[in-house]
Amino acid sequence: MPVYPDVGAWDELGLIGVIAFLLVKEGASWFRAKEAAEDQLVATLVADLRATQKDLLEKLFELHNRQHEDLTAVRSELEGIREQLETMARDR
Repeated sequence: MPVYPDVGAWDELGLIGVIAFLLVKEGASWFRAKEAAEDQLVATLVADLRATQKDLLEKLFELHNRQHEDLTAVRSELEGIREQLETMARDR
């Protein structure tokens, strides 16, 4: 008399296989979503850093221009003082 395998055991193995497949599929989906979220976060951070860098460079350029204007004004004042001193020295 032949011994047939227990069909219920095969059904259980099949069900376990399906569950395992669905778990792996869901895990892969979650991992892809996590990767996409991380990529988006990195892109946002890079954009923010570039904007901050641009703002800082603009402020640095403004400060440089202001410093140049201040130095020009100081030179002008020093030139005026030099002329006054030369005039005072001649008048002596």
